[in-house]
Amino acid sequence: MKFFVSLVAVLSMASVAKADIMWRLADIAIITTGAIPAEKVVKSDTTPLDAGAGLAAAGVMSVGGVAGYNMAMTRYQANEILNTAAMLSILAMSGNSGQGKDMTLAEAGLPQEICNVDMKATKEGVVTIVFGEDCQTKDGKAVHMKAVREQVRETSGHRVLDCSENKCVIDMTKSVK
Repeated sequence: MKFFVSLVAVLSMASVAKADIMWRLADIAIITTGAIPAEKVVKSDTTPLDAGAGLAAAGVMSVGGVAGYNMAMTRYQANEILNTAAMLSILAMSGNSGQGKDMTLAEAGLPQEICNVDMKATKEGVVTIVFGEDCQTKDGKAVHMKAVREQVRETSGHRVLDCSENKCVIDMTKSVK
């Protein structure tokens, strides 16, 4: 990451210096050809260092934007998993004519929005979510299962009964505080 930032800074400064030279040559060409009278040419006090600082700020904001997007996608995926878990829990508790029935995600026929996730709900409303390996969604976006699992654990709060290496057990009957 440090290498990337350093590379962007160096390239930005080099291109700013080249741009400054090109603008000065363009000014000379405009003034000497008489296309614009010399008194009408507006000069700027912006230095290559100022332009480089602006480009560096834009680079930092771009990196921050990518990080923010990744965080938002992880939260979205965790919320999709928890939404599916809540629906599975309700179906399991209301199954067998209201007596309740242990049920898997496949048995419930619910859509599986996130790849490599499997669920099983007990008739008491406790859902076990099993996370597989990292994968890609249908539209090609990467899903980092460890980050999604941590977000599921964090979002579920006190409802989490256990959250280990690749699975979380959540009591969906408890209310969210």
